[in-house]
Amino acid sequence: MRTRTSYDTSIKHLYREGLEKLIAPSIRKNIPRSTIHRWRQEKKEKYLGSELNELAKSELLLLKQFVHSRNERRIFMNYVRIGRFIEKISGERVLRKLFAENKAEMIDLIERIKETMPLEQVLRFFNISRSTYNLWILGLYGDCYHSPLNWCKAYDALGGLTPSEAHEQSEDYMNRKRQLQMLEARKQRCITNKC
Repeated sequence: MRTRTSYDTSIKHLYREGLEKLIAPSIRKNIPRSTIHRWRQEKKEKYLGSELNELAKSELLLLKQFVHSRNERRIFMNYVRIGRFIEKISGERVLRKLFAENKAEMIDLIERIKETMPLEQVLRFFNISRSTYNLWILGLYGDCYHSPLNWCKAYDALGGLTPSEAHEQSEDYMNRKRQLQMLEARKQRCITNKC
């Protein structure tokens, strides 16, 4: 007696959407044509939660264009080849040094890429740790360009504060903040005790 094979719903969905090329050939070749025909004829509403597929449909259309366009795949693969070649000839040390020397450009590039890719994946691709990236953004290497309080821009338009000046300014800011918190606490005690 022949056993019946069960297939994942995502495989059925990819066939219904005409994206079967995304499925590994080893899996595709084992699916009977009659099964594929039945999947293509099924209504989407048959499956509970099929609305979620609509959310991904725009992404699938882009993927479909990519899968069906040999030229786009070639362009993508050429970019990958170029990246691998550069990494191979320069070595990891040289790349890390170049990344560190061009922090502003790297941050800009990563910020643009992370709109379409998770940040962790982008950082892994460039072999940059999350903490290094955060340090670059916060400007803890003496570059206060990305200061959240814009101290450099506010105090010196020609190049920013030195690290010691930035430290001094941050201490002043924290002291003023503590004083305001103490005044606010005193005010609250007065209100609750009806001073």
